[in-house]
Amino acid sequence: MLRGRPEEGRFPKSARALYVINKIDRVGGPDLGADFAARIERAEAALASLLEGIAPPAPGQRPYRERIVPMAAAPFQLRADHGSAYDDFRSWDGFRDFASAVRELRLTLEADAADVTLLHGGAARLAGLRARAEEEAGLLARKLDELGRLAQEASHGAATGRAMVKALTQGAARLADDFTSRLVLEAMEPGLDPVVRKARGERLEKWGADAEFTAMYDLYRAEADRTAQNWLAAVSSALDRRTRSPRFALAFPDGIAGVDLRFLAADALRARARDLLSATGAAVAPVSDRLTPDDVVRFAAHFDVLLAPDQIEAALHLTSDAGIFLKVLNAVSTISAMNSLATREQKTEAAREALRDVMRASAKGWAARVRDSAAAAETFCTSLEATADELTARQAEVHAELKAARDRAGRYTAALHGAAERLGVPMPNRNTRGRR
Repeated sequence: MLRGRPEEGRFPKSARALYVINKIDRVGGPDLGADFAARIERAEAALASLLEGIAPPAPGQRPYRERIVPMAAAPFQLRADHGSAYDDFRSWDGFRDFASAVRELRLTLEADAADVTLLHGGAARLAGLRARAEEEAGLLARKLDELGRLAQEASHGAATGRAMVKALTQGAARLADDFTSRLVLEAMEPGLDPVVRKARGERLEKWGADAEFTAMYDLYRAEADRTAQNWLAAVSSALDRRTRSPRFALAFPDGIAGVDLRFLAADALRARARDLLSATGAAVAPVSDRLTPDDVVRFAAHFDVLLAPDQIEAALHLTSDAGIFLKVLNAVSTISAMNSLATREQKTEAAREALRDVMRASAKGWAARVRDSAAAAETFCTSLEATADELTARQAEVHAELKAARDRAGRYTAALHGAAERLGVPMPNRNTRGRR
């Protein structure tokens, strides 16, 4: 009552109160004379000092000492049915002073009693409304934080997954390019026996099914699969920890409305883990599938080999043998014998680069099929990205709700300050807007 709790809408009433020291008869009777009065004055001074320590008077407020009334309501524990029985004590029991102080206080308070009552009652209600608005704002702020953290986890998981698939594709492309470049060098080696060159040419055309390359890729695929499994486990674990954390449960006891997280369920993740890179062993297209008629003519021209239209058409449809490659490669021996060393080396290098270009295209096409084999991983990344987008959209909604709740709390606070100002009560500084 004395200090109140203005921040809770409970304003102090010390300025509108009368303070009574009762049972002064225990200090002594009228026979004590001046000593009795001195004792009463000391008691008044002690009470005034105590009140000032508890609730210092505001500027313009009457001193506590002027509002303290000493009295003895029942002198020496006298009990009587008629007031006349107390007449012998009226000179010192303080009853007349008490009645006069009450009348004076009543006259003072009546002028604005209704306004003050409304202000006190309204402030208490406003404080309750503000407390509920701030509680709502606190919950919304926690939701905003958790939505942001979960969206960040989903977005990070998708980004790392995309990077993993890209690295898988690039690694496969390097593996294929390195292997086919080596086969080109071997097939283009000058002075080879025609039988050996034919064998090397056939190996070059069918490089995707080569036993050595298959073994190399099996090792690469196994490592890629381990990487993919580790990625899936890390992403699912991070999201699971986030959605199972006490902070998340406190913010979303009933889950997140409008956001489907079922794809993160343990059964769904186990199914994804089985099929994450299920088709990674992509078949390689024949090299001839990557050639155009112009490619064949230009390649053959490096060796001064002229091809008839039917030969070009046949070369473009060969899938089971070296075809045009063997024809051109075997021409190397003939060309070597017909030209000078410089010319021979120049033509050989030009032909080698042309063949490398064709094989790079073949390797790149094969790597693209390897990327396609990671479709399950990319589908999961797409789900993560969609979830991040949904969470971000929900964040925007929660942010709007949070702003509205804080605005309400701000209006209630302004009204409370207005009531306090009207009552002459100082309000403590406080931050109603929280962390954000």
